[in-house]
Amino acid sequence: MTSKIDTLISEFAVNLRAAIAEEAAAAFATVAGPGAFARPSAPRGRPAAAKPAAKASSGKRVRRSAEDVQAQLDQIVGFLKKSKEPAGAEAIGAALGMSTIELASPVKLGLSSKALKKTGKLRGTKYSVK
Repeated sequence: MTSKIDTLISEFAVNLRAAIAEEAAAAFATVAGPGAFARPSAPRGRPAAAKPAAKASSGKRVRRSAEDVQAQLDQIVGFLKKSKEPAGAEAIGAALGMSTIELASPVKLGLSSKALKKTGKLRGTKYSVK
């Protein structure tokens, strides 16, 4: 009799685990979207052609003078006056050929000197001319 009970318990445990796994997969698919379990189409392993190396840096950051930062701020203000609509840092950087990291100092200066106005938070921040 004990072996029959043990068999039923082990079958129940196996069925319960399978049901839990199915429910979890269905819940994940609902949240993640239809292609969540799709395999990547790119082959695994080494890429066929290596990407060209980025520009080698000396490891030291470039220190800009106050005049350089002011000149960049003037470029930003000029761009925003021409565009007549608020723009994000990525759009400004793309238009002026600067990285978003390079824009940090001029934008900070512009906000503190009231030359620029910002709306939004974090990645949704847009800058405009006062």
